[in-house]
Amino acid sequence: MYVVLVAHDFAPSQGLSKLQHSLEQRGHTVTSFLGFGKEINAQEKTIDEHIRNANVLLAGMSSSRALAAEELQAARIALHLHIPFGFYSDTYGTWNRPWLRPLSAQANFLFVLNEQDATLARKSVKTGVRVVAAGNPLWEDFAHPTNGRTVTRKLLGLKESDSMLLVAGTKELSVNMSLFAHTIEAVKKAKKKTEIFISLHPGDKNNPRTYKTLMKDSASTHLVLSHTWSGSALVPATDLVICSASTIGIEAAHQRIPVINFFTKLSRKRLLEATGETTWTPDELGASVMVYEDTAELTREIIWLLTQKGRQEMQEKQKIIFPVIKRKGEVVRIMAETLLSIAS
Repeated sequence: MYVVLVAHDFAPSQGLSKLQHSLEQRGHTVTSFLGFGKEINAQEKTIDEHIRNANVLLAGMSSSRALAAEELQAARIALHLHIPFGFYSDTYGTWNRPWLRPLSAQANFLFVLNEQDATLARKSVKTGVRVVAAGNPLWEDFAHPTNGRTVTRKLLGLKESDSMLLVAGTKELSVNMSLFAHTIEAVKKAKKKTEIFISLHPGDKNNPRTYKTLMKDSASTHLVLSHTWSGSALVPATDLVICSASTIGIEAAHQRIPVINFFTKLSRKRLLEATGETTWTPDELGASVMVYEDTAELTREIIWLLTQKGRQEMQEKQKIIFPVIKRKGEVVRIMAETLLSIAS
């Protein structure tokens, strides 16, 4: 079987990279065009030529029409040439992204996160599209970070007794400025000495110095560039994560770390555009909590979730929603076997 994989955004690129490794171990041939959040270095003609010779195409579902350009292009080529193709929805609701919906509705198959998303997706695609609740292969590793809390804190220069808060940025400047500013203000109002680590998204193309203006009066706030420390690498050290519907929040929940999703009017609009929903599923299920444009409420949630009782209450929900995956490799197995059956 010859498979072509195409994705721009960082997380779907990581997931499809895991699938590629599994397929190649099984003896299949794979050509991948994976951007990992950066520009895909391939001409349209090159992608076209590979798809023409493929048995099946699998594309990611990146976070804007512009970023999904190669995924859209690849799907159109496959549709025109009658090459079986499908999409990989790597998190909640991404199967419903409007810029991909016209093509995903005509695809041969669609990989989604769980049965809840599968049920919803089946209502919006044509009859015959195979919707598979495969999951996300990256999530299998979330509960097992390379370095644990003690090692990561030592590398960061933190003591076990230090209070640490991790803020996970997005790709968009306006969303980030509000998220970072509200967090810094809320921590000040909490009146508890806390080291704030602001982790920039690998797809954030803004000048990091732009964010420095928010930190001038906060000596305990640290700006972390993605090429020095990834957000994932920082998660084990922190006591609390604040983000806006980020995969980092899901990773933290797998590690039983409290999570607050902070939304403004703009970031909630972005969530609606990306998922078709104005709420984030982990918040609805209790694995994290949502705060909407309210610094005072954000302060109260920070204070509460840094207490033992507050942390334990959320951890109990996280254990139910994100149980530890015992059989690693199950997601790529499902995906690989589905591709083989589609290509046959």
